[in-house]
Amino acid sequence: VLASPVMMDLLKREAEGQGARIRFGERERALMEVLASRPRVTLLEVQQLLRLQRRLAVRLLSGMVGAGVLRMHTTETEEFFTLA
Repeated sequence: VLASPVMMDLLKREAEGQGARIRFGERERALMEVLASRPRVTLLEVQQLLRLQRRLAVRLLSGMVGAGVLRMHTTETEEFFTLA
């Protein structure tokens, strides 16, 4: 079973004992604005819309999922995120 980059980051944070606290900065606000205009978003869309490198997009999404702001949904073909 393969884990997505976001899931791997979530598991890593959990193993290191990092809490679910996030700082709500410019990137987080921008993502919330994107999700206000569409019901769901993928990792690739976050990278493109917010002009982030893949690693930064992964950290952003995993932090917000870990804090309970977003939910991660996985299907056989894709992974996407919605507001919690």
